[in-house]
Amino acid sequence: MSGGPYCRPKHWKRNTAVAMFGVFPICIPIAMKFTELEAKLSRLFMIMVRNPSTRKTAAMFLLIFWKIKSSSRGIHIRNEK
Repeated sequence: MSGGPYCRPKHWKRNTAVAMFGVFPICIPIAMKFTELEAKLSRLFMIMVRNPSTRKTAAMFLLIFWKIKSSSRGIHIRNEK
């Protein structure tokens, strides 16, 4: 038997359906909340960029945000000498 003695359990289709319907109701609200927060963040950033007194702060914010986002994706920036 390839895959071992439990390669195809008796109720594998039902188990898969239960797992799918259990994961999606949890993931969809989380994704919607992240989308809402990202929209708020981009609106805040646009307000900061338009205001001359906070433009420098916005640039620093963008640089920090980009570094965090790129490091979470596994993109590493090397310092060239």
